[in-house]
Amino acid sequence: MILSLFRAGRYFVGLLVIVCLTLIRVRAAAPAHEPAPSSVPRSASVHAPEPPAASHAAAKAHEAPAATHAEPAVVDSRKTNAVPVHGTNAPPTTAAEPVLPDEEPQQSKGFEAELDNWLEVARRQRASTNYAAAESLLKAILKRQLKSELYRPVLRDLAVLYETKDELAKAQQVLSQYLSRYPDDPAIPEVLLEQGRNYQKMGVPRLAVAKFYAVMSTAVNLVSGDPAYAQRIVLRSQHEIANCYFDSGEYDSAVDFFRRMLKLPLSLRDEATVRYKLVRSLERLARTNEVVGEAEQFVRRCTSAPQLPEIRVILAGNLKNLGRDAEAVAQVAALLKQDRSQPGLDLEALARWQWRAGNDLGNQLYRQGDYINSLEVYRLLEELGESPEWKWSIWYQTALVLEKLDQVAKARSTYQRILAERAKAAAGSQQGLDLVADLARWRLESLDWGEHAAAAFRDLARGPAPGPTASAAGAASTQVPANGAAPASVKK
Repeated sequence: MILSLFRAGRYFVGLLVIVCLTLIRVRAAAPAHEPAPSSVPRSASVHAPEPPAASHAAAKAHEAPAATHAEPAVVDSRKTNAVPVHGTNAPPTTAAEPVLPDEEPQQSKGFEAELDNWLEVARRQRASTNYAAAESLLKAILKRQLKSELYRPVLRDLAVLYETKDELAKAQQVLSQYLSRYPDDPAIPEVLLEQGRNYQKMGVPRLAVAKFYAVMSTAVNLVSGDPAYAQRIVLRSQHEIANCYFDSGEYDSAVDFFRRMLKLPLSLRDEATVRYKLVRSLERLARTNEVVGEAEQFVRRCTSAPQLPEIRVILAGNLKNLGRDAEAVAQVAALLKQDRSQPGLDLEALARWQWRAGNDLGNQLYRQGDYINSLEVYRLLEELGESPEWKWSIWYQTALVLEKLDQVAKARSTYQRILAERAKAAAGSQQGLDLVADLARWRLESLDWGEHAAAAFRDLARGPAPGPTASAAGAASTQVPANGAAPASVKK
């Protein structure tokens, strides 16, 4: 009897253990409930997404493989609080490194379907300079257990965010993680190009050039690449390499690359940019003849380029250095007569180049004694501006040239014109131009003094009017008249 009871107790305890183990396994295997973001209306306030609210055991199961295959860090581990998104306070998130999982976990499709919406929210936050909220949202998305492909746009947006914030070192880390995770991605050339530009901004042109060379080799070797796209990206990388050499002062290398690019089919805009940088590089190298040749090519081919006024100034200066004054004047005249109705033309920049070119060339010609060409340049300049600041200076310089050409009356009239305009202006309204008026007044006084001095000198040169001398008077008194009669004044 006792033995029977003992056996029954053993069976009962075993059954109880089996039931308990079964309940534990069922509870551990039960999926955690996760509210899908799609349940939130798009017009409603949006909260930054948090990692799945699974049980502690499930979270540990997901974290274990990620910790084993951790990617390089992209952010520091300092903790920050989430910034309100769309007017609501998101739950606090940590700034710890978002580790991308290497596995393909089974997840509900709700978040993946709404991923584009979350990315758009982050982009709007970045556009509105709410960088902390955008960063918090993007890093919260990276903590999600998603398919590997879904992390591509998130990483690119995070890199753009860091570039916008001028945190280029962090941007480079994110882009490096992208390159290591997606080595066969068709966008790899673009990522490398972006890294090269970041290195250039960071002041390390050697690393930038290395990245741009990597762009060219990668674009050519892409299996699924588009030939037209590869050609465009290679052209862009070559341009960036030339810019790196230009910015770092290696003008010989820059000239070599810019000339290589001119052998490729370029759009009019790209050709103008390349030719402009080529002329600037040659000017820095003081290769005057080559500057003139390339600048003349620019003027002939890039007639509507925004860099045309500056190129004309460079061309005129170098022509002047070669002693080709007439051609230099022709270039300045073409610049001063440039059509201002051209679409997209920066009128303020054009006015600055016109004033610089005309004033510099006019003054050089004046100092060299070429008064005719100098006067022509000043008259062209006079037609461009209406403000007193523009007109009075040109009038004064024109009057100086007229003096040199012995056209004193015209010079005097021009000086008087300046003084008349000054008298019309309200007191104190043209204080900056008082110096020009004072100079004009001084020149008028100088001309008056010069005329008086010249008249006195002429009078002195002629001497006093001749009068009757004593010998002449004596001769007259003793002169015998023709008829033999004696003068009345002489006594017999």
